[in-house]
Amino acid sequence: MTGLLHRYNGLVPADLLEKLTAYAVSYIDQLETGDFHELQCLVKLVRELPVEEAEKISSKVYEIAQESVTIDPEKWHGYCLLPLQVIPSPESFLYDEFKEIIPANIQHLLNTQTEDGSWKPAWEWGRFEDIWEIAKMEWSGVLTLDNLRVLKAFE
Repeated sequence: MTGLLHRYNGLVPADLLEKLTAYAVSYIDQLETGDFHELQCLVKLVRELPVEEAEKISSKVYEIAQESVTIDPEKWHGYCLLPLQVIPSPESFLYDEFKEIIPANIQHLLNTQTEDGSWKPAWEWGRFEDIWEIAKMEWSGVLTLDNLRVLKAFE
């Protein structure tokens, strides 16, 4: 959320943004371990923060990425965090750490594209099946757009 507020900082009172940023930096600094869902948010935050603020948390985010990103290609078909989900381009601050596995992850991405050109979620809810079918189609749109952007970034 704080990252989005930085993206649209002209619409946010400066003192509020300063307080929220200080809170986010403090929170991240105190993290001992991270959830991969949280890591995705942290990577987006680093991308949106001013450089001096991003530098305060980038080492912690880097540390969490090392714990959270799945680098074993055998596990990529399950519910896990793929390298390309937090490294959307070669300009990512995490790129150097995972650059050796990126080509294999790109190939995995290409191999999992369906005949209609989309990507489907690698997860199920296991309940609310009627609603899941609608959500699954919506998630497929999100995943497809994200994956096409990544493929374009890596040419």
